Amino acid sequence: MAALPAFKVSAVLALALILSPVASLRLSMKLSPRRAFIRDLGALGGVVGAAGLAPRPAFADLPQGRSVPLDQRDKVRGPPGVNKPELLPSGPKRGIIDLEKMLTSGQVTRLEGKLAKLEEETGVKIRVLTQAYPNTPGLAIKDYWGVDGKTVVMVVDRGSYRGESGATPNILNFNVGGDVDLMLPPVFFTRTRNLFGSNRFVKDEGEDRAIQSAVDAISYCLREEGGCSDVPPEFRPGDGIKAPNFINNKSGIFEGV
Repeated sequence: MAALPAFKVSAVLALALILSPVASLRLSMKLSPRRAFIRDLGALGGVVGAAGLAPRPAFADLPQGRSVPLDQRDKVRGPPGVNKPELLPSGPKRGIIDLEKMLTSGQVTRLEGKLAKLEEETGVKIRVLTQAYPNTPGLAIKDYWGVDGKTVVMVVDRGSYRGESGATPNILNFNVGGDVDLMLPPVFFTRTRNLFGSNRFVKDEGEDRAIQSAVDAISYCLREEGGCSDVPPEFRPGDGIKAPNFINNKSGIFEGV
């Protein structure tokens, strides 16, 4: 068998070095054609980089390991995170940060008193933040409140961020600590959010009522033996029943306290 010229041998070896990782990736990962193409580009890019060649301009702005530009990928994930500690209140720490003034000063004072009593009795901290995204302290609240496994953070957002429908379907969001999950199941918080944070409830009852009703329901169920899997009937609008600590929306006074 005739020997190949030296330059042909070099070309064959170079081609083998390029195709070998590509083939092994396809076989080991069983990728779809599109994903295989993306991975192939990564493998080829590594060989090109090792040869000291500049990347193609079309891919020069891609972060390492990503298949699409950062702004396009993160656009479909929701609003980007915010960290603005300058929006946190000065002075003594507050359990309620009402940036959007959804509550009166009297409502805030009474609600903070209830939350302090709940924490003393159950060990669970409920913290409330009202905001209009992106006007929010965002991640800064974690250190400010010392968020841990026994913390429930309720974010009430009337912000500018909208989903694909162009509307904010619910103003309430909960971040629930792992220890609280053992006391109240996740479905309870989902149903609480769906009831009190809905556009219909807010339109009929007001934002302040949504906040106070959600806090009342959570507080009640944390004290209940066995917890709750749904909002108790006495906290539902139109049932004609009020719990002893239910809230009068018009006056902002906690009845029975």
